[in-house]
Amino acid sequence: MATVDKLLIISLIILCCWFSYTDITERQISNKLTYPGIIVLLVFRMMCTAILVGMIPGAVLLLVFMISPRSLGTSNVKLVGLLGLGVGLEQAVVALLLMCFLFFCIQEEESCCQ
Repeated sequence: MATVDKLLIISLIILCCWFSYTDITERQISNKLTYPGIIVLLVFRMMCTAILVGMIPGAVLLLVFMISPRSLGTSNVKLVGLLGLGVGLEQAVVALLLMCFLFFCIQEEESCCQ
């Protein structure tokens, strides 16, 4: 793995940790970091690899959001788009599936406790 890819992954991990923290504490993901991150990764991908297939999971979630706005928040769409640009299509799909699995586990635990 190239040094640039390693730095990109480390930056995304740090950014996602911050997003998780703000989502848990404030129930929102800041656009001040999301939009610049998407723009930087979009320019980086266009200059280096010209492969934008990582945007597919974000585009699918955007379509779901447009059909049913109450089904998920726009922050989720932006976050998956950012991850897709950063790590690529396959890893973004894996991350999305893991997010869904963890969400259902948390929901199941909350329903059992009540």
